[in-house]
Amino acid sequence: MFRIRNVRLIGGPEAERHDHIIQWGSIMKWFIDLSIRTKLLSSFFLVALIAGTIGWIGYSTSESIMAAQDELYMDRLIPIRDLGFANAELLIARGDMRNAMAATTPDVRRSYVDKVLNNYRKAEEYLAAYEKTFLVQAEKDTLALFRQHWKEYRRHLDAVLPLALAMKDKDALAILDGDARKELALVRRYLDALIKINSRIAAELDDRSDASAEAGAQLILTVLIFGMMLAVVLGVVNARIVAVPLNQLIGNIRNADLNSRFNTDRKDEVGKLQDAFDGFVDSIKSTLVQVSEASAAVASASTQISSSTEELAAGAQEQSSQATEVAGAVEEMTKTIMENSRNAGDAAETAKRARENAENGSEVVRRTVEGMKGISAVVNASAETVKALGRSSDEIGEIISVIDDIADQTNLLALNAAIEAARAGDQGRGFAVVADEVRKLAERTSKATREIGGMIGRIQSDTKQAVEAMHEGTRKVHDGIEQADRAGASLKNIVAVSQRVTDMVSQIAEADERQSEVSGLVTKNVDGINAVSHESANSTQQIARATEDLNRLTENLQTLLAGFSLDESSADGSAVREGRPKAHAVRSRKAVSEEGELVDHA
Repeated sequence: MFRIRNVRLIGGPEAERHDHIIQWGSIMKWFIDLSIRTKLLSSFFLVALIAGTIGWIGYSTSESIMAAQDELYMDRLIPIRDLGFANAELLIARGDMRNAMAATTPDVRRSYVDKVLNNYRKAEEYLAAYEKTFLVQAEKDTLALFRQHWKEYRRHLDAVLPLALAMKDKDALAILDGDARKELALVRRYLDALIKINSRIAAELDDRSDASAEAGAQLILTVLIFGMMLAVVLGVVNARIVAVPLNQLIGNIRNADLNSRFNTDRKDEVGKLQDAFDGFVDSIKSTLVQVSEASAAVASASTQISSSTEELAAGAQEQSSQATEVAGAVEEMTKTIMENSRNAGDAAETAKRARENAENGSEVVRRTVEGMKGISAVVNASAETVKALGRSSDEIGEIISVIDDIADQTNLLALNAAIEAARAGDQGRGFAVVADEVRKLAERTSKATREIGGMIGRIQSDTKQAVEAMHEGTRKVHDGIEQADRAGASLKNIVAVSQRVTDMVSQIAEADERQSEVSGLVTKNVDGINAVSHESANSTQQIARATEDLNRLTENLQTLLAGFSLDESSADGSAVREGRPKAHAVRSRKAVSEEGELVDHA
């Protein structure tokens, strides 16, 4: 017999709670499987929907408040105003009626009666405007009673007005104080009732508007708080759904952990990324295991090759060293010969330039001599011109002396004329003025001739100095011509000597070139021997470097593999999932440099 123990049946509220948990889990699973784009768009749509709801509530509330305010103003406040104005017109009409009864003349009574009629007309206008507004049933009933008594009051009033105009005060007062008074009291009572009804409805509208505004504000605040909470919840949920698995993925990549698996059943982009990462890890893990095994085999083979090539490299290195020493000696001798040849060539070139410079100098000296001869001729001509200028200055001086004598004589004549004019008295006064002007002119002429004479003297002195300087310049020009002639002769001798030196240096350079060609042939032969030795040495060195590169590569591979977390079950590659697409296979994009480092393929 089987016995069932410790079985707990779920029922009642607990079963409902369990069902709610299952339903909530299904909803979360459905939300997680949505794409990130759909998650973000749905979250923003919900937030936008809440914002739109808040705006719609605010708009509806404001429209309701505006409608209530319009009704309050148009259908209640304005009617209260019109009813109040109508009541005031009735009171004014009653006062004017009493004034008409108190008047003693027909004209005054007629004016008051007209005022009474005008007041009743205005009251009718106010009442007509009130009747056009929205009326509740209580207003309609009260207004009907008002109209009934108002009609009776107007009937009594129409009977009083002719009596008042006819000066029948007793009959008129009997009507006014009798039935007319009673009807007027009822009319005013119903007007007050209408005003109270409108005041009560206006208060109700105001209370309703306040309540609507308060309810709208509370609803907006509630929806706003709910929207903020929903936005925060959506933000946290979306961030957790996306950030947590991505952080796990980043941690696995940073730690080079190839053993962890997500094995997710999510259908969104994060789940696809996790599944792709699992496939990538399986593929790279299998590849790394194979690389580890291959690196161990390569390390063993490279060690054997390295030991075999060391001896071969040593022999080739010794042979290359000896050939290098011979080639170095021959090359040094060749350099010396070539240096001598270059020096001889430089000397020949220098001698050639010296000869050319000497020839140029001779030509310059010849032109200088010709120029000095021309200068001498110009200076001599200038000296003759200055001498002629001196002679002209002497002639001008003689002319100035004659002018000075004439001025002195003119001065004496003017003095004599002044004396004669003084003797003549008043009759010679005009002649005295002319004589005085002539005297002043003679004095200015004498002064000017003295100044010109001084200037002519200075010109004559300067002319003599210029003539002497030109004579001295002519003499120095003659001396320069003689020295230039001697320099030209010396330069001609230098040209001849430079030509002989150039010929000798050219012969030396040709001999050095022939010797350099012979040493070049020797160097070429030695270089051929050295090249063969170098090729042999380079071949062995390349083999040695290749083996060293392999050793360093295997060490680098082992170091890199040590950075990955590989469990023991992956040694034979069994950790790779079967059925994984080959698209995850990784092809190496690295090569080994001469220093043994990993570099990109060219």
